[in-house]
Amino acid sequence: MQNNFYNEIQNKYGADVIEKVYTDGTFKRLEDDSVRTYFYTRPYNARVPEIYRSEVLKQAAPLSFISYGALLTRQVGNVVINTDFFKDLSYYFADCESEKKIAQQKFHKLIDRGFLHIDVIKYRTFYRIEKEVTSAKKENSSKFTVMWTPRWTSDKSLGGSNFLNYIDPFISFAKKHESDIDFIFRPHPLAWDNFISTGELSAERAAELKQKIHEAPNIELDESGDYTDSFRRADLLVSDISGLVPEFVYTGKPLIFCMNNMELNLLDEISSMCDQCCYKESRLEDIGERILNIQEGKDPLKKQREEYLNSIWNDQSLSITEAVNRALLPEAELNV
Repeated sequence: MQNNFYNEIQNKYGADVIEKVYTDGTFKRLEDDSVRTYFYTRPYNARVPEIYRSEVLKQAAPLSFISYGALLTRQVGNVVINTDFFKDLSYYFADCESEKKIAQQKFHKLIDRGFLHIDVIKYRTFYRIEKEVTSAKKENSSKFTVMWTPRWTSDKSLGGSNFLNYIDPFISFAKKHESDIDFIFRPHPLAWDNFISTGELSAERAAELKQKIHEAPNIELDESGDYTDSFRRADLLVSDISGLVPEFVYTGKPLIFCMNNMELNLLDEISSMCDQCCYKESRLEDIGERILNIQEGKDPLKKQREEYLNSIWNDQSLSITEAVNRALLPEAELNV
């Protein structure tokens, strides 16, 4: 069903939005003989209506998958690249060779028999971030702006979160720098509800924290559907492990990666990216010092980020659309 977010996407990108629910509440069946493939961005059948699950939709057309975010770790890769969904898949567009290897190890029989095809698109889906963020001029404030994106769970096997430990000190730090630094707090969309449900945060305490944030003139709580505007305004990102980390790297701006609560193994490509492009800090005092240093222009990793991104752009001759078309369309149709 259309809502404000879908209308925003339609207006911003010119994409058609399908109203999937009839007035009687039933879901629209996707039946169109002209469709070459249906794309999924989330591989979780349990989270979609039965009529849109892979085992049903594969009967209408071949299925393709481009992940909604970077997988980052082997553990997350094993969850996303799951048998329930991938057994019905025809095309998997992996972000990197490490993701491809996970799929090859789990589904080598499907690949060998020609049922599943894998192409590596090398994070081309992040191009829009680079284009939209770096090409737009910063507005609203001339002050240095820090964006903070804490994770949604304290479970270290799922990446861990510094939300509960950092939020009060971050608010205090923001108050001390009311005149010279703006802050954008964007917790993972599941964070507030998850911490309340686990008992780590009471509903009253959550309301109190939101009130403190609301009262601080230089802190914004971003709960919008699209993070692109916050990326554009931010001069620096402070983040737990998140799919936003590699996306922000593509903006060329500095990033502080907080890895202290993480019991995960980064994919080789993500590990290399973080080694070259991210400041790795865990202690609050070190994070604060790093923020102030970068505000003053002390950014020793700037050249390394530029070299890393230059190597990426030099290696990418195709857009995401061109890469997908080459995989899906017969050669005779590519130049039509």
